[in-house]
Amino acid sequence: MLRRTKRLRSFFQPFCDKYERPEMVDYLLFITQPFFDFTVKLSKTRDVTTHYVFLIYNKLFEHLELSIT
Repeated sequence: MLRRTKRLRSFFQPFCDKYERPEMVDYLLFITQPFFDFTVKLSKTRDVTTHYVFLIYNKLFEHLELSIT
């Protein structure tokens, strides 16, 4: 959905400008990209282990923590 929003940016840009968030869509894409990537990877495999899930969980939280700073 965010990718589509980016393609239709000309329609959303006035809203972003009004609320002083010119790069809002790019920022949201940056934040959610790892979640999308891991979801796609996990959906392609049948042998997901708890160890693997925790590894992904930790990586996603690291990404969020870095994004906050």
